[in-house]
Amino acid sequence: MLKSSTAWSLRHLLCTCLITAIALPQCAPWELCEATSEGPLAELGSAMLQMGTKASVLTTKDVVSEDCVDATPECKELASKGECSKKPSYVLSVCPVSCSVCKTGDPHPGKLPECKDSKTDCAERAKRGECLRNSAVMMKECQTSCRVCGDRDPCKPNASDPGVFPQSGMLNQTFERIIRTENVTVLSRDPYVLLINDLFTDEEADHAQLEFSGGWTRSHVGPSKVDSSIRTSEQQWCLKECEDKPSIDVLVQRIETLLGVPRRRYEHMQVLHYKPGQQYKLHNDFMPESVIQPSGPRVMTLLMYLNDVHEGGATVFPELNISFAPHKGSALLWPSGYDHDPLVMNERSDHLGQPPVGSSVKQVMTFWVHQFDFRKYMDQRCMDPVRPWSSFYEQWNRSLRIE
Repeated sequence: MLKSSTAWSLRHLLCTCLITAIALPQCAPWELCEATSEGPLAELGSAMLQMGTKASVLTTKDVVSEDCVDATPECKELASKGECSKKPSYVLSVCPVSCSVCKTGDPHPGKLPECKDSKTDCAERAKRGECLRNSAVMMKECQTSCRVCGDRDPCKPNASDPGVFPQSGMLNQTFERIIRTENVTVLSRDPYVLLINDLFTDEEADHAQLEFSGGWTRSHVGPSKVDSSIRTSEQQWCLKECEDKPSIDVLVQRIETLLGVPRRRYEHMQVLHYKPGQQYKLHNDFMPESVIQPSGPRVMTLLMYLNDVHEGGATVFPELNISFAPHKGSALLWPSGYDHDPLVMNERSDHLGQPPVGSSVKQVMTFWVHQFDFRKYMDQRCMDPVRPWSSFYEQWNRSLRIE
């Protein structure tokens, strides 16, 4: 069902602040427009002035004819630049065709589905996972709670973002560049597994161990965050407040320089603590369901060791015949996908974390690098279980595959 322009105008008073950007009291509490003095938005303001409005307040009914037409030829350019979602208070009202908000039956029907909850218990049902388990009903009754809002959806993949490895060959180029830096040992080239020697100092490792000396919770497996015998370690996350601490921030900056990838594409650092007997059985960091999420899959893993482990605790890649005993200050780096297509899991990067033996413990810090802007979409709750993965299929299949 498409949103009708009439329903839109009844629901909202669209406040149009022209190039003078006067904050009109009639606009409150709706979104106020931003000033603009040049470019297509300035042309839009001029077009609206010519329409003879008495004040800088317009409803959809004022500017959208029954035939549903754009009020200015600048609309296509505005829509292509995303202004329909950036400044909806006035662009939607003047550019209904280009912004796809025409009502059903118009000569230029829109593409935006109605985005609302028609039932009062939608939020509760969404929290129970009904968006995924009962999607046919939930998509009709609870669009807002299930976070599916068409082209206005903040979780829509950004087709203009090329990603970490947008072309075949770039993954190999990245790893070969890192190999040329100091203190790098190549453990494998198919797939790459690199040992970064002395990535951080003993003092930095000791400080990190003190920083994360408590607050451990049971480690989980996969997006459903369930306890599993596959992974029995303890974990905690270093979120923004933690990462902004100078001692942590300097480490993240160093990693950004090493990888050549900004931190917005990383998951927040996960710190892991392995007591004797705790382990992570054979697994791959690539999660297939993430291919259809807007952040894309994990394309690289950086595993940093905070202490020496005297017995047990090795990181093992069985297919590559690699077994690395943790060494304080060092790190392992490897990809999860292929050079020709990082959106496909490379099973040769399967690995496991052996349990420490005797009195030994193991403490590591992990960064997972995603193809796209992970933190932006995490902040929008786009990876929450309430959002059905099927809502991403169309965008991914159409525009975000590696060529």
